[in-house]
Amino acid sequence: MAPRVERISTHRFRARDRLILDTNIWIYVENPGDPRDRRTAIYSQALKAIRQAGSRIYIHEIILSELVNVLTHQEFHRAGLDRKKWDLRKFQKSAQFQAAAVGIANLLRGIIDRCEVAHVKIAKPQLANILQKFATSRCHVNDLLIAEVCRSGDFTLVTHDAGFCDQRFRLLTENEKLLR
Repeated sequence: MAPRVERISTHRFRARDRLILDTNIWIYVENPGDPRDRRTAIYSQALKAIRQAGSRIYIHEIILSELVNVLTHQEFHRAGLDRKKWDLRKFQKSAQFQAAAVGIANLLRGIIDRCEVAHVKIAKPQLANILQKFATSRCHVNDLLIAEVCRSGDFTLVTHDAGFCDQRFRLLTENEKLLR
């Protein structure tokens, strides 16, 4: 079964919508690299419409973990350290990162405060299937896990990540590759 993909800019949100916002969406709306990026405007407008409709936003620990990872890498690159002397692990132990970690934690607390937790546990047979697909495809394992969370929990995923193009659940996006 192909995913049901819909353009987010024309979607009419409803209170009964159960949405998971993918990592990239949270980055676009909460920590954009370039505030003039059209994706920032599109997904920020969508988040406003989601809130106005009273749609339910969920977060799963996989996405929370990805957010920490992305934001930590952004801080590492922003620090402009000599890569011959510094690696990510060393940076994470530095006083410079500890200050950034406070900001990351505050940002994530703000996200968590606006979400419900998606209490979806993936059963052992599904994990085996996910690992098989990971081993035989070009799919990212976290994308496969998020897809299973969405399928199992009957969630709609809001994403701009084209890696979800072969999944069997509802997607809302503005990514033209997914909308084809």
